[in-house]
Amino acid sequence: MIIIPAYNPPHEALLKLIQELIQLNVERIIIVNDGSDANNNSFFESLREYEACVILKHSVNLGKGRALKTAFNHVLNNYPEASFVITADADGQHRPADIVRVVTSSLKSKNTFIIGVRSFGDNVPFRSKFGNILTKHIFRILIGVNISDTQSGLRGIPTSILPKLLKVSGEGYEYELGMLIAVNESKMPIQEVPVETVYLDGNKSSKFNPLIDSMKIYFVFFRFMFSSFTAALIDFLVFMLVYSITKNILSSLIGSRIIASLVNFFINRRLVFHRRQGFGFSLIKYYILVCFIAILSYLLISLLHTKMGISIPLSKIMAETTLFFVSFSLQRNYVFNILKNEVVDEKD
Repeated sequence: MIIIPAYNPPHEALLKLIQELIQLNVERIIIVNDGSDANNNSFFESLREYEACVILKHSVNLGKGRALKTAFNHVLNNYPEASFVITADADGQHRPADIVRVVTSSLKSKNTFIIGVRSFGDNVPFRSKFGNILTKHIFRILIGVNISDTQSGLRGIPTSILPKLLKVSGEGYEYELGMLIAVNESKMPIQEVPVETVYLDGNKSSKFNPLIDSMKIYFVFFRFMFSSFTAALIDFLVFMLVYSITKNILSSLIGSRIIASLVNFFINRRLVFHRRQGFGFSLIKYYILVCFIAILSYLLISLLHTKMGISIPLSKIMAETTLFFVSFSLQRNYVFNILKNEVVDEKD
């Protein structure tokens, strides 16, 4: 079952794709008209002539993420026997043969999330290459999973995870990134399938806005930074307040860390790492980590202040900045058990 979100699509490219998929014995193609201009209405109506095509329509343009959710909801309500769906773009970037490759991989690797990954050579438009490379590295650093093509729209998605994906926030292109995060959180295996890289006329038909849509995508990552920076600010303010009274680094560090750590734990557990169960065990592991990081912080602040003559406020900032990435990685991997997923290349 193929899902194709379409907003003012190139008629010739989309029609050719549909005809070739039907020739390859694809039985069902769900096309979501995402509020395309009125002059596209006759084109979408003509697609109904193909028995394999199901046309869903938004009255106004709601974004690719919302179009995918509309299709997912339709599949769950009308095709309960389906074990997976394939998402593809409407602009001709995905060759029918590659779509079939993802279908084949979905049939072979059951309950596995499949991504059709492109290579990014010299023939790829700069905005597409730069955006994907940047997102790939940010995703690896913050989520802990190395996905070669985070922005690929060619995906094989088991229907078992569609209810979870319907609850993922995001209405535009950022939804596809949120989808990857949700899949990783669910511990569903991720497999990469190499596909051909196709950009027609420099990718002019793409509705992706490099500035606006990239900012929406990266906003998904910002929540991972918000909690730690909030806790760090509280920690710094309490530390300086206690130090101004006691002039003692250790007591200041303990007081500030107790208050800031409570804030950090609850924000991370509910908003960042989305954990609802295992409260007691997570709390124990978290405070073991807090004690470990606090000891390192104390040693670093003392070293910077007493041995190098750096002021207490600056020493505190330098130490906590250094330990930020250590704390984030340990929370993600061990405290909240997020990093349990691996991406498998089809060639492996």
